[in-house]
Formats: sequence, C-alpha cells, structure tokens
Amino acid sequence: MLSPLTLATLETNRASAGGKDSAALLQAIGRSLCKPIVLGPVLGIAFSLVGIPLPEALRRSFQLIGESAGGVGLFLTGLILSAQRIELSTNMLSGTFLKNIVHPLLAAGLILMLPMDRDTARAVLLLCALPSGFFGILFGLRYGFESHVAGSTLIASSLASAATVAVALVLTAGW
Repeated sequence: MLSPLTLATLETNRASAGGKDSAALLQAIGRSLCKPIVLGPVLGIAFSLVGIPLPEALRRSFQLIGESAGGVGLFLTGLILSAQRIELSTNMLSGTFLKNIVHPLLAAGLILMLPMDRDTARAVLLLCALPSGFFGILFGLRYGFESHVAGSTLIASSLASAATVAVALVLTAGW
C-alpha cells in the first residue's frame, strides 16, 4: 500500500511542478500504479490467490531474485546513506519516535483489541519494532528528491531499533 501511495505522491509532485492541470495529475497517478514495483506484488498476490502454478524454471528464478533483493537493497541504501551526513532536526527526531515507539505501541493496542493467535500477535509486534524502511529514499532519488531528513531518520531509526526490537522480544517471550 505504501509504495503505490509514495509513487503517486512523487508523480503528482512532478506533474504539478510543471504547472499542469488536474488531468495531468490523474495521469501521473495512473503512471505510478503501472510501475513494476507496484504491479509485481499485485500480480504475485493474484497468482497466489487464484492458485496458478508457475513453471519450475520461472519459480526458481523468482526465488533467487527474492532471496537476493533484500541484501542488494540494503547495500544500495548503505551506499546512498554513506554519502549523506546525519542532520539532527525535529522532523528526524519525531519520525524516529513515531516509527520506533508509537508504531509498536499502536500495534500492541490493536493486538489487545483484536482476536488473534499468539504467534501472529508476536510477529506483528516484532515487525512494528523494526526500523523505518528504505524504499522512500530510493524512490526519492529516482524522482530527484534528496532528503537528508529521510536518510537521517533511517539511520536514527535503525540505531533505535536495537532497543525497540530487544524490548519487543523480551515482552513477547512468554507469549
């Protein structure tokens, strides 16, 4: 959900920077929805729900790509962030606080309100304690936006997640 929304926002900003009308804005949103980063997961979910089996060679190729994508993405993000300096600002601090503290607390509240099994609840809480994602930085670079706030928030959130993940593990150990 976040990738299409982020791409739509970036496409809209690009279209509105040229002073175009609302039709151009709708076209920008349509272009963002046709990007492979959006279509790939949607098609994968559709294939899975319908139960269409992939040929073995194609399945192995996708599996290999999937196994390496996370590491390659983190390596690329590290390269990008190594060229930036950390800027201490209220935006960076509030973003880190929201992601590392408020997000897991909201998830804990939902876990208490919604019926779910222990394993699912533990997975939800642990996933919410992880640091901010890196897609925003990569998308921003693709559209010519270099955000030092996003990079600084990602670094601070990663450092803070050492504590938040540890706390989440301790709190969910008896579940």
